[in-house]
Amino acid sequence: MGALLALIPGKDLFYGGAIVALLLFGVYEYKHIEAKGAAHEIAALQASSKTLTDAATKQVAETAANYATTVAAITEKADENDKASAAQHESDAQRLRDYDAYRSSHPAVESAGSGAQPAPAGAPSDNGVERSLSSLEQVALDLAGALRDDTNALNSCMADRDGLTGK
Repeated sequence: MGALLALIPGKDLFYGGAIVALLLFGVYEYKHIEAKGAAHEIAALQASSKTLTDAATKQVAETAANYATTVAAITEKADENDKASAAQHESDAQRLRDYDAYRSSHPAVESAGSGAQPAPAGAPSDNGVERSLSSLEQVALDLAGALRDDTNALNSCMADRDGLTGK
């Protein structure tokens, strides 16, 4: 090998070594610049992610606050509607009880729409019909209560939906 190198002048060996050194330095610089660019890109992505995360957190907090305010308003209004409905229902139930008590104490008064004639004086009252009418009135009262509960639930659901969708 030494004989072959002896054929190459020293100046050429120097230039060849310099070329190899420059190539190695070029590869080193390329890798260094590539790593530096990757680090810069990662730093930019982290900053962008932090900015987006902060904005999203702020928006979520704002949305949660708006939601809490809306739910509180809806709940307050639903409570007011429930109280008003309960008062109306209680008033209607009391009127029905008063009417039932009046009808029980005055056997000549028949239920509306019964079509029956008043019983003659001294005639025995028909307790079966009386119990049936009382039972029907209780069923009507129960149905009115169920309807009130369903109406309140529906109104609450609709108010909740409207409040959360912005309608």
